[in-house]
Amino acid sequence: MTSDTIELWAAMLGFAYIAGAGIYFQLTLAKKHSPVSASYRIGRRPPPRSAKAKH
Repeated sequence: MTSDTIELWAAMLGFAYIAGAGIYFQLTLAKKHSPVSASYRIGRRPPPRSAKAKH
């Protein structure tokens, strides 16, 4: 392996680590601050609320 190949793989792994950490923290913060579960944030509408809850 040449040093260029090693640097390329190191950069790719570093970017993947940063992206994974960003996604992880975004999902954990979404679960903390939202009464709706995180699965509803990805392309789904939240469940309908009853008339009593819509003050």
